[in-house]
Amino acid sequence: GQKAKGTLPARLTFALAALIAFYRGERNGETYPVQDDAHWLERYQQLWSQHRDRVIGTQELVAIVLAEKDHWEQDLTQVPGLVEQVAN
Repeated sequence: GQKAKGTLPARLTFALAALIAFYRGERNGETYPVQDDAHWLERYQQLWSQHRDRVIGTQELVAIVLAEKDHWEQDLTQVPGLVEQVAN
């Protein structure tokens, strides 16, 4: 586990990265529908827009998303190394 090796499961961090990327609603210039609560769709759209406009970087976007306690039921930025692994 994490405590034994000091690392997080690669599949877990990849899955979180894929989920955040999915909420972008666009891939290779093609848009696709994303279904969720309007609040979260707007929040992700806002963050991805700021990322596209270079207002925030990838690591900052990931940190903001993972810090959303209402979304995850806890602040996932408190998990050591999670933001960095998901952002990379």
